[in-house]
Amino acid sequence: MFGEIFDALVRLLAPVLAYTAEEAWEHAGREGSVHEQLFPEVNAKYATSEAIEKVEKLMEVKSVIQAAIEEKVQAKVFKKNNEAKVLLTVPGNFSVKDLLEDEEFAKEFFIVSQLKVVEGEELGVEVSQTEYEMCPRCRRYEPLLESGLCARCEEAMKS
Repeated sequence: MFGEIFDALVRLLAPVLAYTAEEAWEHAGREGSVHEQLFPEVNAKYATSEAIEKVEKLMEVKSVIQAAIEEKVQAKVFKKNNEAKVLLTVPGNFSVKDLLEDEEFAKEFFIVSQLKVVEGEELGVEVSQTEYEMCPRCRRYEPLLESGLCARCEEAMKS
């Protein structure tokens, strides 16, 4: 399985990282040049309609959030996505509601400081500036601890 993943990644990266991909291909003992290989075929096992539908829904939500953030950026309320505090309203039967309620996933995916999901009639969003300060280490807007770092960076510094 890792061989399949390696082959696919190297083939996909070859147009962008030409020399690195070629060296990796040779180092792995593959024949010929990586640039003579065809792009990998999509494995139907991983391209289920359920996964495609979830990604499409997430991208729909992302465009709604991004439009609201861009409005605030243009109004000079704040400068960047990661300064945004988002209140997202979704219908009760929204197909990706479980993913949106995973705060860590949602904050990373939408590149925002805070995201709260509430149930409502239709998809909607309210955006404001976060009250959190920027962590000097990771530059994310998170609650800061006594050390002046966010919890994530504090944990990383311990190890």
